[in-house]
Amino acid sequence: MMGVNYDICHFISGFVEYKLTYADVEADLTGGGTINTETVNHQIIFGLAAHFDL
Repeated sequence: MMGVNYDICHFISGFVEYKLTYADVEADLTGGGTINTETVNHQIIFGLAAHFDL
């Protein structure tokens, strides 16, 4: 996971986050046979954040 936060002004910032998920699945099936799969998932989140000094 990675992320970047950039201050636009003293109480507003923009951010971007990236996450990579990988899974290698192998299983025996009921009644015979097997399953084998590899999944890769990319996630990107971005937005604005407001900061309040309370």
